[in-house]
Amino acid sequence: MTLTREQAIERLWRLGDLHWQLHETQERMRGDICAHEGELYVVNCARRLGKSFLACTLAIEQCLQLPGSQVRYAAPTAKAVRKIVTPNMKKILATCPADLRPEFNSQDGVWSFKNGSEIHVAGVNNGHADDLRGVESHLCIVDEAGFVGRGLDGDSSATDDESADELEYLVESVLTPQLLTTNGRIVLLSTPPVTPAHSFVGFCAKAEAENAYSRFTLYDAKHIPMERIERFIAKAGGPKSSKVRREYFAEFVVDESRAVLPEFSQHESVLVEERPRPEHYVPIVVADIGYHDSSFAGFGYHDFRAGIDYIEEEYVTNKTLARVIDAECTRVATECWGEQRANEAPRFADAPAQVIAELNGEERRKGRPWLGIAKTQTDGAFLVAATNDLRTRLGARTTRIHPRCKRLIAHARNAVWRKPGVDYQRMAGYGHFDGCAMLTYFTRLVDRHTNPIPTLPVGVSDATHFIDAALERDAQRDNLRKLARSR
Repeated sequence: MTLTREQAIERLWRLGDLHWQLHETQERMRGDICAHEGELYVVNCARRLGKSFLACTLAIEQCLQLPGSQVRYAAPTAKAVRKIVTPNMKKILATCPADLRPEFNSQDGVWSFKNGSEIHVAGVNNGHADDLRGVESHLCIVDEAGFVGRGLDGDSSATDDESADELEYLVESVLTPQLLTTNGRIVLLSTPPVTPAHSFVGFCAKAEAENAYSRFTLYDAKHIPMERIERFIAKAGGPKSSKVRREYFAEFVVDESRAVLPEFSQHESVLVEERPRPEHYVPIVVADIGYHDSSFAGFGYHDFRAGIDYIEEEYVTNKTLARVIDAECTRVATECWGEQRANEAPRFADAPAQVIAELNGEERRKGRPWLGIAKTQTDGAFLVAATNDLRTRLGARTTRIHPRCKRLIAHARNAVWRKPGVDYQRMAGYGHFDGCAMLTYFTRLVDRHTNPIPTLPVGVSDATHFIDAALERDAQRDNLRKLARSR
């Protein structure tokens, strides 16, 4: 008997098979996910490939094929649930037979099937990850996982300590325990986040090492004509622009429009280098002091002869008392420059007056005292002006960082604005990008005017000075040899 299209669709619905609703790229994604037998699978893909539509079909198939299934579906925000998840669900269910069609309780965010299966949907940002807690789950989906995190929809109130990372918390503390008795799985799908300083990137790296990862670019979209793809790439700035690389090629890059220091990423191979320390220099210690946020200190100088600002060491801590920070900065400075120079080095800290007083103590400061950082408004908003000073020097490659300053390098590479010129975005593992704040202060405060090279006697050039010194050493050595040979 020949079936009509409507009859074929009905049979597929009763089998819980929704393949026919997917285009070729979605089929490939689905095949990769279903072929993996582990607990976690990650899909990193370009926009407009239909990952949310695919995710909804996976959730519905699970509920139809296994009566009594519990599915958890996480989106970053309640708005994403309303504008992305709900419309996709309705579109997919448009051909569903009435006796199979689930009912949606918008107040609870639950799609209830007549066979006892349920899909629980929630926006999880800003402390709502626990909305998806439950006794057990057979399938957990995190849609746009690269945008799950406190502050990504505008909240800047959180600190590192208050859940430092909502995606990690959602996956490891909320969803994973629900799989213990079900042999269920978690699927993360997302376009890359605006900065690689996001734990989705870490999940991708770990999943790729375990063959539990797929990446799809816009060129994988066989349902979109190539001429249109090329036109949209050109319109978005071309293949080398950060927007195209991130949203169309699924690469992990910082959004140039939100990057705090875009010049650092452009010239990192030059800006990060190990340089010989000059014989004469004026060292400086600069710190951005926090408590819940990190305290981040940089140790450096201006190489007068080369015209280079150089950070050669860093010290980073969290929830640390002022007296301990002072002692540790003294230790690091002494290891870098010796006790005398460490004590003579000027020290500056961005901190309240009370903290500055505590840094100095009553009798502990043997060296130069800590001074506060004056944030002058004479040249406009301080943060904007100071950041632009730093960007100018990075663009001219006149600021360098030692490779061992790994956290400072990571902050400079990945920092993004929450509100441009007003506040940095908070990111798990990076905090408030306090290293960038320290670097802007260092750029303003390092002494580029004092010539640390001693004045030579009249008539003696720099070259003859070193030649004379070498000859003197050779003469001393000759005398020693003569004395050693004497009997």
